[in-house]
Amino acid sequence: MDLQSTRVTLVSMPWPYLNLPSIQLGTVTSIVRRAGYPVQPLSLYVDFMKFLLDRTAELSEEQRITVAEYGTISEVAWQTGVGDWLFSLPPFHEPTAEYDQAFLDSIKGRDGGQLVALALKIRPHVSAFLDACVDRVLADRPSVVGFSTTFNQNIPSLNLAKRLKQRDPALAIVFGGANCDGPMGIGLHKAFPQVDYIVRGEAEYALPALLSCIRGEQEFSSVPGLVYREDGATKANDAPPSAAVSMADVPTPDYDEYFSTLERTKLRSTLDYAITLPVESSRGCWWGEKHHCTFCGLNGSSIAFRSKAPDVFAAEILALSRHHKRTSFQPVDNILDMRYFKSLLPWLKAGREQGTDYTFFYEIKANLKKEHVQMLRDAGVHWIQPGIESLSSHVLKLMDKGITALQNIRLLKWAREYGIRISWNLLYGFPGETDEDYERMAEIVPSLTHLEAPGMSRLFLERFSPYFDRHEEFGIEVAGPARFYELVYPVDRELLPEIAYEFRYRTDRIASEGVYRKLQARLAEYWAPNGRFGAAHSSLRYSRGVGFVKIRDRRAGLPARDLTLNGISAAVYLACDDGKTVAEVVRALHAQLEDGGVTPEHVTELMDDLVGKRLMYEENGRYLSLACADRPVLDVVEHTPLTVAPPVAKQPATAVA
Repeated sequence: MDLQSTRVTLVSMPWPYLNLPSIQLGTVTSIVRRAGYPVQPLSLYVDFMKFLLDRTAELSEEQRITVAEYGTISEVAWQTGVGDWLFSLPPFHEPTAEYDQAFLDSIKGRDGGQLVALALKIRPHVSAFLDACVDRVLADRPSVVGFSTTFNQNIPSLNLAKRLKQRDPALAIVFGGANCDGPMGIGLHKAFPQVDYIVRGEAEYALPALLSCIRGEQEFSSVPGLVYREDGATKANDAPPSAAVSMADVPTPDYDEYFSTLERTKLRSTLDYAITLPVESSRGCWWGEKHHCTFCGLNGSSIAFRSKAPDVFAAEILALSRHHKRTSFQPVDNILDMRYFKSLLPWLKAGREQGTDYTFFYEIKANLKKEHVQMLRDAGVHWIQPGIESLSSHVLKLMDKGITALQNIRLLKWAREYGIRISWNLLYGFPGETDEDYERMAEIVPSLTHLEAPGMSRLFLERFSPYFDRHEEFGIEVAGPARFYELVYPVDRELLPEIAYEFRYRTDRIASEGVYRKLQARLAEYWAPNGRFGAAHSSLRYSRGVGFVKIRDRRAGLPARDLTLNGISAAVYLACDDGKTVAEVVRALHAQLEDGGVTPEHVTELMDDLVGKRLMYEENGRYLSLACADRPVLDVVEHTPLTVAPPVAKQPATAVA
C-alpha cells in the first residue's frame, strides 16, 4: 500500500506558551515526514487564542480575553488544573453545577479570586472552539490523528479526540508525550476508549513502527512501550530501555506550520518580539543518572543522558535561524552538557565576535566556575535556570543536589556581574529539614537583595521522583492524586492514581509553618519587590584601585553607604571572590605580599567584621564576598596588585654611524 494513502494530522492543543512553537509537534512532524507519510501539524493552541480574541472583540473591555490572560493559565496557574477544567465539557464530561463550584472553590484562594474570574470568562467559548477544531482537523481527511500532551493538555486533547471519533469512528487516535509516560499512558488508555494507541516514551522509533502496524505491515506487539487494545482489553508492551533513542536520530523540528498559523491569525505582530525557537541538544540528566534529585519527576522513564554532537546542533541552530529569521533560542534540555564548554560555546562566541546575535536560555547545574559563567555570557546565553532551589546547605543535601548554599549565592553574584538573568525558586517542605534551616535563610535575605530574586514554593510530590517511588524511606505518606484530578476527570477513582502526575502527601518531618511564613515575609519585605534583575535601586558593587577597593552599597532595605577597604582588607575581600577559608586566604596573601606579614587571626578578624557588615557570607568556615565587580575578571587577585610599578620611559634609539 502506498504510504501517501495514510494521512497523518498532528495536534497540539492549549496550553503551550504562545510565543514558542511546540517542539513536540515540530519534532514529531519531522519524524513522520522522514518515515514517508504525508503529515499536517496543527498548532491549535495558537488558533485558540485567535478564536478568543475574535469572539470577545466586541465585548466590554472587562470581558475581552487577552494574550496575557492566556499566559496566566499556561505559565502561572498550570499546577491548579484550571487549563484542564476549562475543557472538561460535553461530550467528554457532563459537569454539574456542584462539580464546577467544587473546582472553583479549590482555586479561589490563590489570588483573591482573579483566577476564578478569568476561568469563568474563558469557559463559555471553549465548546464552540472544539467544534471548529473538529472541522479543521477533518478538512485534511486524515486516517491517523496524533495528540502530543503535556501538563494541562490532557483534557483539551481527550475532548477533541472524543468529538473526532463521534464524527469519524474510523479515525485512528494516537496519544503521546510526557502525560503518557509509564503507568500514566496505561491509565489514560483504560479510562478513555476514544484513544486507540498510546506511545509511551520517545517517538523517533516507536511512532513510525506504529504507523506500519496501523497499515497492517507488522504486529502491534512488536512496538516497545505501545499501549493498544486486543479483544477490547488494554494491552501494554514493555517500555523501551532508557536512552533507547540516539540523539543522532532526533531530527530538526519543523516549525513552518506555527509561523504560517501566526500569519493566518494575525497574531505575529502581537507575539513577534517574544518568539523564541525551542531546540533540543540533549535528553535526560547526567546528574540525575548518578544522584536523582529527591523531588524531581522530570525525564520519567528516560533519565539516561545523551547529547547531540556539537557540530550537528550548531548546524541545526544555523538552519532554523536562517529559515525563520530568528536569533533567540530556548533549549528544552534539563541540563547543559558540560562538554559543550569546550565545543559549542566557543563556536557560539566566535559567531558573536563575527557579528551574530544569537541568544539562549539554558537549564544548568549551579556548581559552575567563574570561567563557565563568562563563557556562557560570551556565547550569548543570557538567561539560565540553574536549579538553585534553596539557600540552606542542609536542605540541599536532603534534595541530593550535590551543591552548597555558598555555591548557589556565588552563582547569583557572578551571573549578576556578567549580566545573565537567573530564574530560580526557594523550595520548602523537605523531610528532614529544620526550623533553623529557614531561620538562617531569613536572616541572610537582606544581604542578597542586589541579586536576582526567587519565587517560593512548597514541595510538589511528582511521579517518577525518589520521594514518590521510595516515599516510605523518606517518611512520606502518599495521600492520593492532587485534588483537581477528581474534579476534572470523569473516571472511576481507582484509575486516577494511574493517570496522575502530582500527588497529595503527608509528612511530619518538616519545619514549622511559622518559619516558612517568616521567610516569605522577609522575601516580600527586602527582596521580591526590589531585587529583580537590573533594578538600579538595589545594588552592591565595588571598583578596584591600587591597594584599595571602593564599595558602594545601595541594597534595598539597608542603609546606603560607601566604604573604602585598604591594603590587607582590600586584598582579603578580593581573595574571597569565589569563597575561601582563612587558611586559603592567608596562603593567597603570602604569595601577594612581599613581607608576608599576615596572620590567620588578623584575617579571621577582618572577615568576621565584613560578615557583620553584610558584605560577606560565611558558611562552615568558608567566606564569600558579596559585592559585584564593576568590571568582572576571572582572577580578581591577579588583576588587583597592591602596588603597581611606574611606567618606564623608553630611551631614544642610538644612532649607529
